[in-house]
Amino acid sequence: MKAKEEFLNRLTRLYKGFEIEVTAVSVRGEKNSFTAHLVISKDARSYTDEMVFHSGQIFPDINAALEAGIKIGQQQIDAGFRPATVVSNK
Repeated sequence: MKAKEEFLNRLTRLYKGFEIEVTAVSVRGEKNSFTAHLVISKDARSYTDEMVFHSGQIFPDINAALEAGIKIGQQQIDAGFRPATVVSNK
């Protein structure tokens, strides 16, 4: 049985008090095609606000997907986005 090849890569950046974490994921069945999934979070010490987004776009390589995901996150924050409150134990 041939091993299945999968690509998974992450990039995290801080922006205006928020953490943007982007994961580039290979698009199944498409060679050299990646999409970006991102999480925007803000740590409020006793809880963390967090929201998940999917770019809905296809990129030609991992780096393009990661950088686009960061830009999408920055645009969401600049537009006034505030994550929904999710309570988690720390």
